[in-house]
Amino acid sequence: MLRPAEITLPESALRVGVVDRTQLAWAAPISVFENGTKTARFRDIKSIGPKKTIEGFIVELSGFKRFVTVPVSTPEKVDSLATQVPKASQEVLDGLEVDSSLDILVSLEGYRAEISTDGNIYTSVYYDGFGNPFTVPSFQNRRTIKIVAFWRIYDLKKNTVQEERNVETELTFSSNGYNPDESYRNLPEQIGSVENTSQVAGIDYAKKFVPFWGNTERMIYLGQSNAWLDAADSAEVGNWASAAEQWTVLSKKTALPVIQRQAVFNLFTAYEVLGNFDEAEYWAKQGQKKYKNRDFDAAIIFLDKRRIENEQLDRQLRE
Repeated sequence: MLRPAEITLPESALRVGVVDRTQLAWAAPISVFENGTKTARFRDIKSIGPKKTIEGFIVELSGFKRFVTVPVSTPEKVDSLATQVPKASQEVLDGLEVDSSLDILVSLEGYRAEISTDGNIYTSVYYDGFGNPFTVPSFQNRRTIKIVAFWRIYDLKKNTVQEERNVETELTFSSNGYNPDESYRNLPEQIGSVENTSQVAGIDYAKKFVPFWGNTERMIYLGQSNAWLDAADSAEVGNWASAAEQWTVLSKKTALPVIQRQAVFNLFTAYEVLGNFDEAEYWAKQGQKKYKNRDFDAAIIFLDKRRIENEQLDRQLRE
């Protein structure tokens, strides 16, 4: 089932600018740790990491054809030792000096990389030609990289901050060797691992703007007769319209209230899947009124949620 994106931009927003402000206005120096110790070997991360995060965001969002994604450079000058990113939206917007044709500006305003390593020793048992066992140690090293990216969305038409949030992305890289040094040397190159994780961090945030396909479980009653099994087979292969026709016949054909109730519930499910919410509501309310069953109470609540999500999807997908 297609689900709405977590972040909904205004319907009028078609041109989205993307800017890296981490070098201009940032809360604190970059924090990079390896084995608990800050190291100068990662001094380039402050420029490379945010750049890769922006790249990942733009590539992922550009695949959603509703928006035109525009990289933005800004001459804004802010004290690099500032204790916090400026919060006054008008003050920030006045300094951005972006293309007036843009509707939305997505800004990466903070970036932090945390790097740690740990390892384990494993033993494997082998046997020689005489059947005598012997053990060989194996060493594994892991490097975990966590990127914390602080994003802000500016509505350039209203001069307001629409949203701000931290997004955390963590990847683990591992390697093996016959001694600790070999295992450590076999780890992927460190800066490259940070770059990869930073790109994924940008992709993770971009996904929050894009509707996605998600699995949704639905319950139907199967029954025992051939007619019930045929209807269930139709539903299983995605022919819900045919299944609905068969369940309509079954709801009228049987005299047993419990079987009628099951057929009515299945009809609700079929029409909800087909996107015919009015018909689904009709059958849910029929079942609620006639059978006083909790399944129908839950069905109406679920249908209300589906309608809200459908409205969100309409706004997000509207060209």
